[in-house]
Amino acid sequence: MNILALDFSPTPKKSSLTSLLLSSLVEGMKQSGAAVEVIKVNQEGTTVKACSGCFHCWTITPNKCSTIKDYMSENLFKKWKSSDLVVYATPIYNKFMTASMKSFLERLQPAGDLGHLRGNSNLNYPDTVMVSTATYHGRDEFSFLSEYMNNYYSVEKNSKIVAELYRPQIKLLASGLFPKFNKIITQAYFEAGKEIIDKGYVTDETIAAISHNITDLEKFNKILLLINRSIKKHNMTHKVFIKKKPPLDVTNVDEFILLSEILLSYANLPSDLQEFTIVMNFDEGPCSISFGKEELVIQHGEIENYNLKITTDLQTWMRLMSPYGVISEEIKNKKLNITAANNKDHEFFGELISALMPTQNKASA
Repeated sequence: MNILALDFSPTPKKSSLTSLLLSSLVEGMKQSGAAVEVIKVNQEGTTVKACSGCFHCWTITPNKCSTIKDYMSENLFKKWKSSDLVVYATPIYNKFMTASMKSFLERLQPAGDLGHLRGNSNLNYPDTVMVSTATYHGRDEFSFLSEYMNNYYSVEKNSKIVAELYRPQIKLLASGLFPKFNKIITQAYFEAGKEIIDKGYVTDETIAAISHNITDLEKFNKILLLINRSIKKHNMTHKVFIKKKPPLDVTNVDEFILLSEILLSYANLPSDLQEFTIVMNFDEGPCSISFGKEELVIQHGEIENYNLKITTDLQTWMRLMSPYGVISEEIKNKKLNITAANNKDHEFFGELISALMPTQNKASA
């Protein structure tokens, strides 16, 4: 199968999350034997200018744009027309596709003719796959784009949309805080690529893995505000912040609970974890974290029966969750106290720390 993958994100490829997910999709397609060419549109040498609306491609020079000389008229249109499948990848801009993708679609006029107006046109568009990302919003952010593309790829074009792969709340992918979540999403796009080639469609399970909301919009925005505040506090660029991973600026227990709900949902917890309860006795106020076989409960206040009780302050704990804190040093400086119900629970704490704080050393627990 001959596939053309078009990347319409204006962000440079190395820092574009849309490009990242497109790459995972393409790798899956290639592994299943497809030949895929990826083109980042409107970069140097791949410019697609706006359609002038002259309709010369229908009347004077049928099926050819003769009034605009650019990458589209001289190269890209031919690649598009000869493809078996075209992947369109665009971030959501103002609830829609980017301007470069819209220009590209408008420049597909040479694929039509006057027969289109008479209702007897023989249009043959390649089948398509849609890839899109929304920075801050949930799944509903793609509704306008999806409706437009499904109308655009109507029956009269003799083609179909094979899959719509929409990733909401993509900003957390860029935060660097959730490596397991990042892996789940990129792996889901990889699997989607394989399924498109092997099965001709993407399974409901893979679609769900790609498009699920991490949390509700209100909580999501609070997390982003916390991250942005932390970046500002450390006087770093976003790129440097991701690389150095300084402590997050968590100032109250509500923020800790909110952050922990997401972090622990995507943490690589010990596989034999049954039921385990930790009381976090912060100077700013206590809360408890209860791990169950199938659920995680984080709530305000202490509970009577626990496996571990950790007494510290939020600033110290957030430092321990970064590469810059060392448990043994905090205990020595009396910034941290750990009380275990029994020796077995204390030993298990080391395994838990390895999961929750990958930068910590087991021995330091």
